[in-house]
Amino acid sequence: MNPSISDALTRPFTPAQIFAPASTQARSIFELSIFVLIIAAAIFVVVFGLVKYVAVNYRRKRATTVASPRRSTEARRSSWPGPSHP
Repeated sequence: MNPSISDALTRPFTPAQIFAPASTQARSIFELSIFVLIIAAAIFVVVFGLVKYVAVNYRRKRATTVASPRRSTEARRSSWPGPSHP
């Protein structure tokens, strides 16, 4: 057996060895994935910030005063120009 193959088979795999790019194509794919990850993280931060801004600035306020009474259903019916129902 080739010494490099037997050495690779006897050593335990660690996460650093598994994800380390071993060729030029693997290196370019790795760099592209990091670039995409950075773009996705930036979009996440912007969207999360906008959602938080909207949630804080446009939340409902507690009612501190008594609301004005609404018009009753009878008042709405009497102002309806259509035929009246008994």
